[in-house]
Amino acid sequence: MAIDPAEQQPDIAGPHPEGLFDAQMSLPLPFVGAPEPFTTVLKRDGREAPFERAKIANAIFRAAQSIGGDDEDLADSLARAVTIYLTKQLGSHVPTVDHIHDAVERVLISMAHIRTAFAYARYRDRRARIRRLREGDMRLLLGELEEAQRSGVSAHGRTQGLFVRTSGDTILSWNRERIVEALVLETGLDAAMAGLVAAEVEQQLEAAEIKTLTTSLVRELVAARLVAHGLHEYRERHQRLGVPLYDCERIIRGLTSATTGGDPVKTDYVLAGAVKKEYALARVYSPHVSEAHLQGAIHLHGLEKVDRLRQALLSPGMIAQFGVGLPGAPDFASPPRNAITFLAQLAKATANFQAHFSGSLAWDAVNYYFAPYVAAYSPEELAQFAQMIVYEFAYRAMVHGGDGTGTELRLYWTVPDFLAEVPAVGLETKDGETPKRYRDFEHAAQQLAWKLLEVLQRSGGLPVAVPVVGIGIDERFFKEPAGEAFLNQAAALIEGGYAVRFYFTRGAANRDSRAHWQPGWTLVDQVAINLPRLAYEAGKESSFMEKLDHVVSIAGLALQERFSFLEGLLARGLSGPLGLLAVRHGAEPLFELDSARGFVSVDGLNEAVQTLLNAELHASDEARAMGKRILERILQKCKQESRKRGITLGLTQETELSVGQRFAASDALAYPKTAKTAIKIDESIKTMHYSYGVSFSRRHGLNPFALAQAEGELHAWLDGSTFTSISLPSTNVAAASIVDLLKKLYFQTQSRGVELR
Repeated sequence: MAIDPAEQQPDIAGPHPEGLFDAQMSLPLPFVGAPEPFTTVLKRDGREAPFERAKIANAIFRAAQSIGGDDEDLADSLARAVTIYLTKQLGSHVPTVDHIHDAVERVLISMAHIRTAFAYARYRDRRARIRRLREGDMRLLLGELEEAQRSGVSAHGRTQGLFVRTSGDTILSWNRERIVEALVLETGLDAAMAGLVAAEVEQQLEAAEIKTLTTSLVRELVAARLVAHGLHEYRERHQRLGVPLYDCERIIRGLTSATTGGDPVKTDYVLAGAVKKEYALARVYSPHVSEAHLQGAIHLHGLEKVDRLRQALLSPGMIAQFGVGLPGAPDFASPPRNAITFLAQLAKATANFQAHFSGSLAWDAVNYYFAPYVAAYSPEELAQFAQMIVYEFAYRAMVHGGDGTGTELRLYWTVPDFLAEVPAVGLETKDGETPKRYRDFEHAAQQLAWKLLEVLQRSGGLPVAVPVVGIGIDERFFKEPAGEAFLNQAAALIEGGYAVRFYFTRGAANRDSRAHWQPGWTLVDQVAINLPRLAYEAGKESSFMEKLDHVVSIAGLALQERFSFLEGLLARGLSGPLGLLAVRHGAEPLFELDSARGFVSVDGLNEAVQTLLNAELHASDEARAMGKRILERILQKCKQESRKRGITLGLTQETELSVGQRFAASDALAYPKTAKTAIKIDESIKTMHYSYGVSFSRRHGLNPFALAQAEGELHAWLDGSTFTSISLPSTNVAAASIVDLLKKLYFQTQSRGVELR
């Protein structure tokens, strides 16, 4: 609870004070022995109820909050002082509710908490006014109604000649009872208070001499009256979501960055997204979380798609084993019997699943799941099929990928551990024949992966570089005779300007799923933390760590709220909006929210260290050591939040550049003096930004190996698809040099992965 400089408390005096506050309160009380504490309080209706000091503390704390206070311990101490005052004032008599209210105001004023006392008095007065209405004292309401009648309102509550255009495109004559019904139904406000609000709105309309109005205007007027009466909670329940007319016109005319060059379908998405974003901030997330996002302390991902999960590593095995279809449809497509059908169903499944996720999707071990279907293909047939895969996903991205999400196809040269002993799907096994495992199709899978890279290398003229290619590398990779040759093929692709991601697996790979056809992992949501801002506010490491704990707790709350919201959508099963994710195959569900994860992502670690230490991450071992301490603190706090909230939280790096741009722009306004030395400027597009995630600034001056080695030291604390992004020199880099770099990165660093471009 905030205390004004003018509200400083005098020193404690007196040789033997009975309680902490006795000597501080200059109240005219005679000396009496300390009576027994109260056990009951007399309510206004004559009933006795238990005396609870916690309720007094809560009322004081709420009054203090209204003027910017936040000290719950002080509120509790003041409540104790109120109890002491009452016991001395009343002795053994049972206090009434009004006795308690009077005592709170007296103690607050006597102890120099003047502003809090006034706030409490306003709160008490407002509660009394609402209570009178709820208890049946209709004098105020009747006065308003009589005034409305004198202004030309009929006895039935209808104005003469006033009409309302509804959202259903109908015109209805005015009837204030509709306001009453709406308030009672939507907000739970009692009918008496709702009637008063309706009468006040009606008076305003009569005075304005409006003849036709919209339901939007009526809601705005109702909201204003709810605010005037201090009914903020009810106003929030009654609010209407939408897009201002000015913004709507710019979106439809293609005058915004999101719709420039787009078509009417894109306009639909942007308008719908704007409404969902308002809904998310108003209903999905608590005011505390929404405020932190709006102020730029955190970033809530996917607000425009709040009713979706974020990302997943999907298994083509679900298509090979069960086919594809929509939940609730009478007929599902049967499991594919040839490679062409398999590809068609995979493309359809991609479209279906993308409608349930706000971020990009990835298909795991694509070449191995297709291998049984193409094992008998000739080299020419295999090359043609690889071309079909590339162009199928390229076409999807060009037509449907305007939101920047590109599907990743993850390839493996050696068979992944989780798949090696799984019976291969797509082959009919004759009686008595031993079913083949996926490890038996390693050669076919390798040939398909090789052809895919060849096709991508030849398709450099595509408007967009899709699909995204990810290559898994484990310890066996470099022991395979042709493994290094495959890396040469990938290096040639990078030489041509294509970005390729390499994921390094050291030791046994962990999978969240119980079956190979279930997702490798599912990410429900991700909340980014603005680390530089905490550094600006703290100034030193100890204070920074305390603030860090607080903001990670807010991020944990945000993730818990997102989990709860999506859990409600999934609870509707196949008939709900996330019905596709509720599908079960036998006893096993396709998706399980209990095994899904939420991520706290960090952004601007480099700038946070720079602010606290006056040295960027790449500059010294001391700077990197501080970066590790920060990540360790966040990771430990994430584990605490996981236990506290009953969800699985992890730590990852933020990879969306727009998040760092948003944080930097917000901080430039809020902390212009301290932020100017840390914020980076992209001169090519004149955009402010922070170094994304745990990456070093672009002016690091390190060679690719040194950069990946240094950043790789920070990857130990991170989860998810973590990688270092490396832009190779613009001059031609030999494929052999790229292969050598990858070998060194795998064996000589702790890097979790790299993206080379």
